Amino acid sequence: MIDATIWSFKTRDFEVICEAAQPRFIDPMVHSQAVIGAIERGDAMLEHLHARVFRRGIEVGHARLTDCIHGSVPFSEDSEYRHVFDSAIVIDHGHRHKVVRRAISDARETLASIQSDLPDLYLRKPPDL
Repeated sequence: MIDATIWSFKTRDFEVICEAAQPRFIDPMVHSQAVIGAIERGDAMLEHLHARVFRRGIEVGHARLTDCIHGSVPFSEDSEYRHVFDSAIVIDHGHRHKVVRRAISDARETLASIQSDLPDLYLRKPPDL
């Protein structure tokens, strides 16, 4: 499993990195045969996402989101696999956003707990979601 950076963002003090890895093994106890078949045919991809937040080079937050499945290419209307794929796989294009938001929340908690030790740190209130 090799991590590849798929998204990153950097400010003066913070850096957020989101990495994806494709697992070597697809667990048949977690995924149905229809999902495994779609992944093996290349119609879908399975990724594990890992987001990390750094403050001045020191990791202060992280989050993982495993078994993220998404379609590789859209199916045509007459594809024999379209119905199986649509019924077996819930496509969520927000996986990357979710894992990054969780990592940022983790970093906020970490930094809030040590804020008295960091006099130059100002944490904005998170937006209401």
